Amino acid sequence: MKRGLWHVVRIAVAGACLLLARGSADAQSIKEPSSGVKFDVSKSVLGRPATCIGVGIRKAFGLVKVYAAGLYVDDATGKASFQKLLEGAGGNLDSLRHSPQLYSWLIQQDFGKSMEWVFTRDLEKGKMTKVIKESLERELGDLSAPDLKEHADKFLAAVDVPLKKWQRMVIVQRPGFELVAVLDGKTIVSVTNKKIAQANWRIYLGKHPVQGDLKKNLVANIENLK
Repeated sequence: MKRGLWHVVRIAVAGACLLLARGSADAQSIKEPSSGVKFDVSKSVLGRPATCIGVGIRKAFGLVKVYAAGLYVDDATGKASFQKLLEGAGGNLDSLRHSPQLYSWLIQQDFGKSMEWVFTRDLEKGKMTKVIKESLERELGDLSAPDLKEHADKFLAAVDVPLKKWQRMVIVQRPGFELVAVLDGKTIVSVTNKKIAQANWRIYLGKHPVQGDLKKNLVANIENLK
């Protein structure tokens, strides 16, 4: 009887250790629930450590899943800036979460940030470019304006490629309002234009975001910056 009981205890302890190991591994990533895509909490973006502050799913027409998204803030330039923002809110993270001040900070401040897209379906050439162009026009108006045209044309031409399910594209803003697109780990374009860089974030985090629930989900883990 004692031997049988000891065997049960050993199995229970082994099972508990396995669960703890799994929990530890899961703590290193954030899972977007509707797609199952996992985003590392900490990762290197263009050679710089960055922290994920939220994930979400982009849907077309509110129904069709297009890509899972993870929003990252550069550790070196973003975390210190966030601490100042938090201090300005009296150290109260709950009052800051989803506040206009938080979204304004993410859009306007010139620190490193990025959004990683993991496509959940194939997209033929031109599809993603059309969506990006329409979104930028909604934020900026006519993209043929003298201070926009060269940069907008260059960026849109570079992302005008067919995309496959599970491919990854990362849109990175570096300090100085440089906007970089990276596809499957390879930089495909870089433009430096403050208006375009800020408009890129307003599309998702502005007063009239492309998708309301995505806006909230992209900052759901903002406490990771503490």
